[in-house]
Amino acid sequence: MASLVRIPDPPQEHGAVVFNCSDTNTGLHMHNSDYYREHANYYRLLAAAAENAAAKQEFLELAAACEEAADKMDDRRASG
Repeated sequence: MASLVRIPDPPQEHGAVVFNCSDTNTGLHMHNSDYYREHANYYRLLAAAAENAAAKQEFLELAAACEEAADKMDDRRASG
């Protein structure tokens, strides 16, 4: 019998600040770095709960991508 694992709830988006991109033609939005860090933490929790090795690796890669995006946003904010 498989053990039950509690999947954490996704981060709440009420704390995320949304900025409009300068490219108004695409309609894309960027979220602040805290939003991406919350999601990185969520993906790490999902990786810890994953029983499948491929799923665990995918969640860890998503967490790393979120952290990288947050770091780039912080670097841009700090430089100018």
